[in-house]
Amino acid sequence: MHKIYECVKDFGAKSGLEANPSKCSIFYGGVDESTKDTIRNCLGFPEGNFPIRYLGLPLISKRMSYMDCSSLFVKISGQFQTWLHRKLSYAGRLQVIKSVILGIQIFWISCYILPIKVLRQIDVLCRNFLWGKSDQAFKISLVNWTNVCTDKKLGGLGIFSATQWSIATALRAIWHIHMNKESLWIKWIHENYLKNRDIWHISAKSSDSWMWRQLLKVHLSDLYTALSSTAAKADCFSNRIWNSIMDWLQFKWRSADWHRLLDWYISRLRGKGTTQRIKRLAFSVAIYNIWSERNDRIFKGKVRYIDQLIRKIKVDILTISLNYPLPAEDKQWLLSL
Repeated sequence: MHKIYECVKDFGAKSGLEANPSKCSIFYGGVDESTKDTIRNCLGFPEGNFPIRYLGLPLISKRMSYMDCSSLFVKISGQFQTWLHRKLSYAGRLQVIKSVILGIQIFWISCYILPIKVLRQIDVLCRNFLWGKSDQAFKISLVNWTNVCTDKKLGGLGIFSATQWSIATALRAIWHIHMNKESLWIKWIHENYLKNRDIWHISAKSSDSWMWRQLLKVHLSDLYTALSSTAAKADCFSNRIWNSIMDWLQFKWRSADWHRLLDWYISRLRGKGTTQRIKRLAFSVAIYNIWSERNDRIFKGKVRYIDQLIRKIKVDILTISLNYPLPAEDKQWLLSL
C-alpha cells in the first residue's frame, strides 16, 4: 500500500494533478483492525462508509433499495418542475420525457438493475407530468400508460417505459456476457460465476449477489417473451421450430404458449434423469438459437431457413448431450434419432 501511495504522489509531483486529502477516503474489506491502523497511519486518509456517490450514482455494497434511488426521483421531479411553469402543450411535455428524462433514466438503468418499485415510480412521475397531474391539480389520464408506451406505428406515442427499458438493458448485459465482451466486469463474471460455462445453463445460488440473481431471473422468460411478442409471423416461426424439435425428440406433450411452456419448464422438468436433462437442454438451446437468428436478421441482414435452424438446434443438442456422461442405452437412443 505504501508503494502504491508513493507512485501516486510521484505522479502528482510530475503532472501537477494532486489528490485532495480532504476529499479522500479509504474503504476496507475483510481487514482486521491492526492492519487498518497501519494503513491509516501510512496514508492519513479516514475510513469511508457506504453508500457514497460516484458520477451522480450511489455506490453500495448491498441490494439496492427504494430509498437508495431517492436522488433519482429528486432529479426527475426537479426537471419536471423546471418545465412545468412554461405551460407546455402535450407535445412539448412528450418531448421533455423523451429527451431529458429518458437520458437520466438510461444513465441509471445502464449501471444498475433497479427494483421494480423504482421503475414503476418513474413511470408514475412521467405519466403525471404528461397529463398535467400535480399536487395542485388533479387530471385524469386520457390514455392508458401501456398504450402510450407503444410504438407510434401501432398507435402509441413512442415513450419507453422504464420497466421495459430495464428488461432490454438487462438482456443487453446478458448478451455481452455471452459474447465475453472486453470488459473488466464481464471478465470478473466469467471468472467467479460462469467458470468456463455459458450463461444459459447457470442457476442462481443463495450466496450470489442480488444483481446477478436478477440477471439470471430475467434472461430466460423475458428473452422468450421479447421474441414471441414481436409479431404474429415471429410466433409462427418460433412455434414451428419448437414443435419440430419436440417431434424429433419423440416427446408427446407440447405447447407453443409461453406461459404453459414456462410452467412446464419450472414445475415438471425437475430432477436429474436423462429425459429431464434433455428436455431442459432442448428448451434452452431452442430459445437461444431463435434469439440469435432474430439478431442476425435485424442487425446483419442474414437469414436462415427454418430447416437450417432446426438442424442447427439438433446438432447443438446432440453435441452437448453426447459429451455428457450418459448411460449407454441413452446415448444409443440419442444416436437413433
